[in-house]
This record gives sequence, C-alpha cells and structure tokens, in this order.
Amino acid sequence: GAKASGEKSGVNYVVDASEFSTDGYRAHSAVTRDTYNAKLSFKPDAASKVTFVANYTDMPEAQDALGLDRTQFNADPRQAGTNATTYNTRKRVEQTQGGLNYERNLSASDSLAATFYYGRRGTTQFQAIATGAQGSATSAGGIIDLIRNYGGLDTRWTHRTTLAGEPLRFTGGVAYENVDEQRRGFQNFVGSQLGIFGALRRNEDNRVFTFDQYLQAEWQPAKRWLVLAGVRNSSVKVSSVDHYIVAGNGNDSGNTSYSATNPVLGITFKAADALNIYASYGSGFETPTLNELSYRTSPATGLNLGLRPAKSDHLEIGAKAYLAADVQATAALFNIKTHDEIAVLTNTGGRSVFQNVGGTTRDGIELSIDARLPQGFGAYAAYTYLRATYDSKFNTCFGSPCSLAQEVPVAAGNAIPGIPRSTVYGELTWKYAPAGFASGLELRHSAPVYVNDLNSDAAPAYTVANVRFGFDQNAGGWHLKEFLRVDNLTDRKYAGSVIVNEGNSRFFEPAPGRTHLVGVSAAYNW
Repeated sequence: GAKASGEKSGVNYVVDASEFSTDGYRAHSAVTRDTYNAKLSFKPDAASKVTFVANYTDMPEAQDALGLDRTQFNADPRQAGTNATTYNTRKRVEQTQGGLNYERNLSASDSLAATFYYGRRGTTQFQAIATGAQGSATSAGGIIDLIRNYGGLDTRWTHRTTLAGEPLRFTGGVAYENVDEQRRGFQNFVGSQLGIFGALRRNEDNRVFTFDQYLQAEWQPAKRWLVLAGVRNSSVKVSSVDHYIVAGNGNDSGNTSYSATNPVLGITFKAADALNIYASYGSGFETPTLNELSYRTSPATGLNLGLRPAKSDHLEIGAKAYLAADVQATAALFNIKTHDEIAVLTNTGGRSVFQNVGGTTRDGIELSIDARLPQGFGAYAAYTYLRATYDSKFNTCFGSPCSLAQEVPVAAGNAIPGIPRSTVYGELTWKYAPAGFASGLELRHSAPVYVNDLNSDAAPAYTVANVRFGFDQNAGGWHLKEFLRVDNLTDRKYAGSVIVNEGNSRFFEPAPGRTHLVGVSAAYNW
C-alpha cells in the first residue's frame, strides 16, 4: 500500500492505493484485490466547503471454497466444499464510485449541506450448480451476472434557535436514491466443459428508487437534559422488466411499492459530571433487498414481489460513566420487536428464497469498560448477550422445487440462526514510550451459533487468543513502524461464519488456524 496526503494551494488531498493478495487458508480460496481512493477538499470562500471522494475496487477472481458439512468440517477444515474445484466456483467484482459534498453556512443560525454520489458495480459469480439441475426452462443457470448503476442525492438544512431560552436545533431534508440493475443468468457449462459461460437463462432489468423526507429536532431544556426527536417518511418502489421469455418461462415483469413513517425519540440525563443516563425509542422499516427479492420457489421465476417489508420497534436504555479519571464504562439494555421478519424459506442450488415469518424478538445487554492503567498498561473488555428468537411458528422448506411435502415446521421460541447468544472480547496492552514499543494480548469468545431455523445443528463455541507487538521510530522527516501479529495462538479449529439454512447442510465456513502477520510501514513528511 501507498498513501500521500497534504495541502497544496488551498486544496487538501488524500490519495492511496493498495493491493492485497492471498493463496487462502483453504483449498480454492485465493483472491487478489486492488483498491484506489482519492479525497479532495477545498473552501471556495469563508462560508463554504467542497469535498470530493472517489474510489475504485477490483477483485478479478475471488475463489469460493464453499461451505462444508459437519463430516467435512470435522475431517479437514482446509478442504474445499463439494464441487468447488469441479465447477471452479469464483466471483469477479469491480466497483467504481464517486461523491461530492457541499456545505455552506447561510447565516449564524442556518446551514445547508448537499451530498451527491454515483457508482457502478459489476459482479459475476460462478456457482457449483449441477448441469442436470439446469435443464428446466425455469432454471436461472449456474452463473449470476449483475451490473448495478446506483446514485443518490441528500440535501439537508439545519437551523439553530432557542425554545424557552434554551438551545434548539432543527435538521430537515430530503433523500433520493436510485438503483438500476441488469440481472442475467447463464449456464455454467458448454458441453462437457464446466465453470465457463454457457447459454443465457435469465435476462431482466430491475429498478429500485427511494424518496425520503426527514425532520429532526435536538433541544436542551435544562443544563442536565438533552431531548432528541425525529420522524422519517420513506417510500420505495420496485419494478422489473423481463427480457427472457421462452416456452415454459413466461413474462415475469411486475412492480411493487412500500412506504412507512417512522418516529424516533431519545432522552439523555446528565445525572452527575461523570454519569450520563439515556433512553431511546424508534421504529424501523426494512424493505427487502434486491438480493432477497431475486428468487421465488421453483418453478416460479422472476422477482419475489410478494415479499413484505419488516417493521420493528426498538427500545434501549443505558448509561455511560467514568468510574475513575482513567476508567470509562458503558452499559445498555435493548429490546427489538419485529413484525413480518424476513427469513429464508429455502436455500438450495445456490439460491436463497425468502419469506415473511411473523414476529421476532431480540433483547439483550451490552457492557464495556476501558481503562488506562499505571506503568503504560491499558485494559479493555466488552460483553454482549443477545437473545434472538422467533415469536411464532412457521414452515421452512428443504429440496428444490419446494413442495408441501418438503415443508418442515419451525417452533415458536427457536433461536434465529447465525447469531451467537453471547460474545466476549478482552484486551490487555502495554506501551513503553521511550523505546517506541507497543504490545497487546487479545481474547475473543463466541457462544455456539445455530446454523438453521430448526436449531438442529450449530457451529461450536470457541475462544481464541491473539498477540501483537510493534515499534515506531522518528528520524528526520521519516516515521517508521514495524509490527508482528499472531492470531489464533492455540491453533483452534472453529467456524468463522456459517451459511444459514444451506439446503445440503454445508453450513460451515472454517476460520484460519494460527496465522502470522509481519509488516513495516514508512512515512515521510515534507
């Protein structure tokens, strides 16, 4: 990586470029990623500021090792999943985007800000779908090919005044975003040759655009109180135009729309100079993403336009305190009730079909403590307990195509998969400033993670330790850093992530064993 920053003729700039490459911990998991970023900012006059940001990312071929079933995971976590090498499963991603932000002080009480952004993202994914499964006229093939052009505009006005003699600030604005997607599917074979572009099997143009209006007020009615209130009105429209119309696969064009108005309210009380107590309430509105809308249960084709948005109510109370001059602690209790939760109906053949499953509850606690200790020592610890469960029963499905005979009931009270019940992170650091030395010992623990809605299997709990060391020196205009990091000191075998509800029970994506990272960086100021 290389980076340059500074200011020239009133223009502040930051530019950087980096390349990351790995042969991968598992078989068939190599990847190379190139990234370029630039940020320029300047002040046209004393009352305004302009910032321009651009970046480009290219992953020409990220190999996909796929998930492992329980037997494969226990036998050899470094192996590739079934058919990964046979079909050369991989993904190509290229993204270019840029944005412009303009800020202006209109008066001592008013300011205006506007942000515009535009980007283009191309993704091609080769999957391990058997050639025989692609024979149906309704099959979307074994290659997903997407081009997405997206852009948006957000403008907001801020006004500062007083109410009952105390400070009051209003922020109001409008936001617009548009996504145009060209979604195509191809067979992943030609004759007996696998893992290459074959015949076209899906071709459609999809569009999503959103238009939101929002208003927020922040008022300090007394020295120890702060009140925050807001409301946001959102409307989302989705449309699809089908260009792949053949015998057995008709016209799947269609459209749908969603809308909601969501309030938020928060209160902070400064109980003492070293203690803040707060409470907040807000409602949420989560529309299905394009990926969640992309498939219906076979033999149906086209977008799943019957999927409804999830709506939620969020409550949180908490405290932030200084227990001593160099010891800060936080605590929070939260509860989230969701209606029409979006969850997986079936996940087979590399395709996930989603459904609404009624209500869910997520509640828990978050605790943290951060301390600067004598003699250059420091300590940090964080604990999260999260109980996420389904409130009502529903059916999930195995097999493709999904039929009533393959539906299996999920009991109310089952845990939502992919979420550990508890996590713990701890860190002990030591710095010796005269030598420019810094070190740290980290400990991370995760409870078991259920892999499906039935809670019939789970990735086991794990605890891993990491250690890091570093030196830095200044000489002339140079600043040098050398570092060493060792992760997973005990070489623990565990699943770093899971593929939720994977139809072939290939849930597990193993994390690397013991890894070593050695590096050096050099910076020169002129």
